[in-house]
Amino acid sequence: PDELRGGPGRDDLLGGPGKDRLVGGGGRDRCRGGRGADTAQSCP
Repeated sequence: PDELRGGPGRDDLLGGPGKDRLVGGGGRDRCRGGRGADTAQSCP
């Protein structure tokens, strides 16, 4: 569930639909290249 890469996890996720510290996916916090809300980079 945690520290997942390319899967449906929640925290420390890379390339998947997570919530926090997400890279390349639709997350909420500290998001890069996806749809985030707080401290997001390149989010629409």
